[in-house]
Parts: sequence; C-alpha cells; structure tokens
Amino acid sequence: MFMSGEAGRVLLIYTIVVVSIVFLLSGMPARIASIPLFVFALWHLAQRRMITGEIVAMWISGAVIALPLLQLVPLPPEVWTRLPGRDFIVVADTILGEKPAWRPLSLDPAQTMRALLFMLPAFAVYYATLALDARSRRLLALVIVILATVSVPLGLAQVAGGVDSPLRPLLGRSHGNVPVGFFANRNHFAALLYAAIPLTVAGIVLSLDRHDGRRLAGVVGGLVIIATLLLGAGMSASRSGVVLSMLALAGSAVLIWRRGGTSRYAGRLITVAVIIGAFLVLEFGLARLLARAAQDPLADARFEFLQVGKQLAGAVSPAGTGIGAFAGAYAMYESLDLTSRYFVDYLHNDWMQIWIEGGALAAVVGVAFLAWFGWRCFLVWRHGGGAAAPDAQGRYADDSQLLLARAATISIALLMGHAVVEYHLRGSGMECVLAILLAMLTPAPRRPIGPGGQERQRQQGPSVGVRHSHRSSARIPAPSPRRTV
Repeated sequence: MFMSGEAGRVLLIYTIVVVSIVFLLSGMPARIASIPLFVFALWHLAQRRMITGEIVAMWISGAVIALPLLQLVPLPPEVWTRLPGRDFIVVADTILGEKPAWRPLSLDPAQTMRALLFMLPAFAVYYATLALDARSRRLLALVIVILATVSVPLGLAQVAGGVDSPLRPLLGRSHGNVPVGFFANRNHFAALLYAAIPLTVAGIVLSLDRHDGRRLAGVVGGLVIIATLLLGAGMSASRSGVVLSMLALAGSAVLIWRRGGTSRYAGRLITVAVIIGAFLVLEFGLARLLARAAQDPLADARFEFLQVGKQLAGAVSPAGTGIGAFAGAYAMYESLDLTSRYFVDYLHNDWMQIWIEGGALAAVVGVAFLAWFGWRCFLVWRHGGGAAAPDAQGRYADDSQLLLARAATISIALLMGHAVVEYHLRGSGMECVLAILLAMLTPAPRRPIGPGGQERQRQQGPSVGVRHSHRSSARIPAPSPRRTV
C-alpha cells in the first residue's frame, strides 16, 4: 500500500511542523504535537509491506521503546533487592522500619517515564520519514540544511546581543557569550552544522545533474551554505565540532569520488567553498579557537565526570539505574568538590551513560543497532558510480535516494563518534535530525502505479534498472541485480 498523494503531503507538512516545534519550542508542546504524527505514521506503516531492512529497524526501535517500559514494571522484593546498586534502598527501608515493597528496576521511575516521553518526537519523525516517498525525504533533508544554515546568523546575533540576549535559550546563558543557535550548548550547535555538510554536498551534486535554470542556483546556494556552516563551526569554538566538520568534508569527498560522473566538478566547487569558509573562520573565529586550544585538555572536567561514571557503572551493572535516572544516581558517587562546582545531569559520554542507565539490556539493543547500521552502510556503499544499490525490493527509487543515503551514513557516523565526548543526541532537536537520517538508509516506498502500468517517479538521476546511452535516448534494460536482504 502506497500513501495517496494528498495523505503524503499532509504527513510531510505535519512532520515539518513537528520538527519546527521541536527546534523552536521543545518541551511539552513538541511531545503533544508528535502524538498524532506517531499514530498516523505507525498506522500507515502497518498497512504496507516493508522490506527486511525496515522490519529489522522497526524491531530495534520497538526494543528501544520497550526498554524503559520494562524498567517501570514493579518487581517483588526478592528480585529487586538482589540487583546491584540497590543496597541503599534496603538500608533506608530498614532505618525507617518499612517492609520492602514492590519496586521497579528504575531508581527514579518518574524520570524514566519522562525520558520515554522525551523520545516521542524523534520516534514520530522516524516512522513518518519511513512512510514518506523519495521526494518528501529530500525535502526533509533540505529542512535539516535550512535549520543548520539559519542557526548560524542566529548564533552571530546571540553573540552580538551578549550573554543575556533574548535570542539565546535560557539554559544557553550558562556557557558564556558563545553562539548556541537553537540549543543550550555550543557543541550541540556545532553537531547540527557538521551533520548538514554531507547533505549539502549531495544537494550540490544533484544540482549539477540538472539541465535547467535551477542548476546554477542550486550549486551557488550549496557553496554559500557550506561556507556558512564552516563559519558557524569556527565561531562556536567547539574543538570537537571543528574537527568533525573537517571530517564531514573528507567524507563528502569520498561521496563525490564514489559517484563519479559530473561529481568531479562538485569537488572543485566545494574546494572553493572550503577556502572561503576557512577564510571566514580565520577572520571571525580564530581568536575563539586559539583560546580554546590553549586550554589543557586534561583539565577538562569531562575526565573527572568519567571517573565517577566508571564507579557508578561498576556499582549498578548489569542492571542499570533506569533510563533517565542517571543524575540522581551519579550524585551519590561524586565528590564534594565536584558537587560544589558542577551539576552533572549528563556524563559527556553517551555510550557509557547508556550502559549505566540501561545495563545489559541496553547493550544488547545497542549492538543490534550497530549491526543494522553497518549492514545498511555496506548495502549503500558497495556499488560505486551512479548505479543504485540493490535492496530487498530491487533498487532505490532513483539516484538521489542513494546519494542521500550515503550522505546520511557519513552524518550518522560523525554523530555517533561525537557521542564519545558529548551528549548532543539527548536533545530532542538532534534526536529528530538523527531519526530523519536513519530513515534515509532504507529505500523509500514506491510511487503509485500509473495508467500505463509504469511506476510514476520523479527522475533525479539515472532511472532505476535502466542505463542511458549518450548516443540515443532509448533505454536498455540493465542486468537484474541480486536480491539482497
């Protein structure tokens, strides 16, 4: 079953509305707005036949939702008192003269439920993107690029307005006069910027394939956006953000090289954008970068947090504290010196925090996700040039799908690598960005069958399953691809 054109447009528009609310308002408005999207997207996905990659992804996403729910199930005293890290509850009950009651695995059930609701917008956006066709997914990729681009002048205006600028989020004022965009942290701001770079490069490559008046506008606009994103990364003075922005450009170069064809011109054009961006960084962001580089990396409080985190992990493993219950459990193990200087609600190492909160069950789900991601990367990248990669339903609908899928793998890999030293994926905004990127790794559903029995598609590149000849416009069937699951 393919979604009708009207229903598809409604779903796309409402998905964009939800993403916009997440970035502009977040909190309860975003969760309320995402409920209809979550229900409608799941209803549509249940009506159509999904390919193997989507089925596996749905099981993994279901496991992520089920994990905090399982942690909220009350357990008898004979069970939970034997779990590691629960000794202080037993002692407290003994002092108060209370008999051990049934308790859930989570040390803070209210925070676990809050964390589950906090993830609702991201899951709604993920399921909606899975249900959308290739053209709608390209528009969502454009939304990510627009949000990243707009956040740069917003960040510059925040700096111009000072720490108390009304354009700055309330929590973003605790980090000094630095650009934070839609976030409360400059590292999260930089994460959005570098995640948008491969998508922008893919857009430039697709613009070069055009032979109409929009070709020049697409190429020039893409180059300006890349230079803007690099300027924003430099102005943020985020050391990890600057490094990952460079890696995003390197990954985009691989993206161009693997595609071949007209992409060789894209490499030259993007080099120009990089030079312009580097000049802007040196002109406006050099002082901030030098000040950050002069700081001793070992003096970073993250290393102190990690030491406490290791103690906490050893105390509660393999049961975990419960999703969202990290802050309260962490406070019991940190020193008075740290307590007086910082309030640590996140560990600045998301992978370790997932282990602390979710324990062995979260580790199993994480390994399954990484295996799925590696499998999708293999399918997306194993064919070079402009040929569409085989999948369980045949091939990607068009060349733009494959190009965006490859760009998405680069952005996702950078975001997951950044999670070793940051917690940017704990925010609803970046969770929604990650959700859209993950959904792009599986082919979009096919368009409805037209009157002539042919699939109606917008061709952005070489047709699926056909080859184009430079001497003739006739289409010659390509060899049948292997069926891949």
